[in-house]
Amino acid sequence: MSPSQFTVRYIYFCLGSIFGTMADLEGQTVLVTGASKGMGRQMALRFADEGAKVVLVSRDGDALDDVAREANGETLVATADVRSHEEVEATVDVALDEFGSID
Repeated sequence: MSPSQFTVRYIYFCLGSIFGTMADLEGQTVLVTGASKGMGRQMALRFADEGAKVVLVSRDGDALDDVAREANGETLVATADVRSHEEVEATVDVALDEFGSID
């Protein structure tokens, strides 16, 4: 198990203890920044496995396409630099247009 996978499992355990099971994500929309690698990628894949619609955000669009292909659920690829206010706003607008909400 990679360090990223371990960390995601730990976060999953902690969130499950606080908010209940991840099954609560069914049909919810989640926006994940840094989704092209590491923890962000692992979280995005896990959220998709749990039934969430996942907005994948990163500067690396090619890597996001790979994550989207690997995900077991509905995803939206949004190439953006989160340091840019304009790009973040555009990403949120696209996510809202596609999924109707971000939960």
